[in-house]
Amino acid sequence: MVDILLNLGLCLFMIGFITIITGRKNIINIFCGFELIFLAAILNFINFAHFQKTFSGYSMALFLLVIIAIHAVAILSVAMVYFRKHDTTKIKEINTMRG
Repeated sequence: MVDILLNLGLCLFMIGFITIITGRKNIINIFCGFELIFLAAILNFINFAHFQKTFSGYSMALFLLVIIAIHAVAILSVAMVYFRKHDTTKIKEINTMRG
């Protein structure tokens, strides 16, 4: 069971990494890639905590979920403000965001 969950975490990490690399044109694609990488880390923390019969992995997973929620609010709010001002979420035009 541990091998299956580790492989699932690896697959989530690789999908997130590939999403970041291939989706560099859009800020939402990059954000989704980061979310997949964070979810792979959470899955591995929970897997190792269950395997070692400790509680530290579960608490770290909960902490990471809070960090992901804060990250999501910050990134999506910046993307929403940028989209309202420029009508696009493409990375190439983000350098026009200067004050």
